[in-house]
Amino acid sequence: MRMRKFAGMMDGAGLPFGEDFYAGLEILAAGRRSCEIVFRSDNGAKTVIRDRIVGVNAVEGWVRTGNGLQIGLDRLIEVDGIKPSNVG
Repeated sequence: MRMRKFAGMMDGAGLPFGEDFYAGLEILAAGRRSCEIVFRSDNGAKTVIRDRIVGVNAVEGWVRTGNGLQIGLDRLIEVDGIKPSNVG
């Protein structure tokens, strides 16, 4: 299994693509540092921003950025260089 790390992880453990993607989002939220977030906007355009993830809600299916933007988990393409398993 190919391993990638979310930058700035304190314990240095790698997160596998896909399987621990949401755990990685929570790690980024706890770390309160800026990262690159790539997602599909409401009109379907690929959007790239640099911001902090301050909240993750897997039940309702969103992440919230430091600027207050709420992005659906199904719209995420890549976060901090890591892609969820449903993105090719």
